[in-house]
Amino acid sequence: MANPITADEELALMRVLKKRIDNRVKELEGEAKDELLGFYDTCGIDRRQVKANGQNVGTISVVFSKPKAAIDPLRKAKALDYLASCGLTEETPVKGWEERFAQCGDDIIDCKTGEVVDFLLWEPQRPKAVRTAVKEQEAVAALRPLVNGMSATALLEGEEQ
Repeated sequence: MANPITADEELALMRVLKKRIDNRVKELEGEAKDELLGFYDTCGIDRRQVKANGQNVGTISVVFSKPKAAIDPLRKAKALDYLASCGLTEETPVKGWEERFAQCGDDIIDCKTGEVVDFLLWEPQRPKAVRTAVKEQEAVAALRPLVNGMSATALLEGEEQ
């Protein structure tokens, strides 16, 4: 019986396998999409069955966007004026606006003008997620002896089964 692997070893193994599997799934989905879009362009076929060992195991289909109005790029200013008059626009701060401000004691200041602003709150740093990064080649070398004989070996070596 194989030696049990530690939680860290299993995490490293799963990250390597997930990356390999995700990449292969993207490749296969891309091929299926290209094939189906070709059928759609030439014959109007928008779906096909996924077969495994002669059995229908799923469907691949073209996803269509919903028809909708769009702004003519050559008439954008007029369109925005009209939409604003109808109440159909909204203003949002530009991306990264927060970087202009800093906490100074109990106040928040505009770093460009030095002005104290009373309309902002200061949110302290807080944890929001956990990220796992595995060095793939090092993990493969370290995990190879642990998965020897398992079906995962072919995935670790990058071989097709």
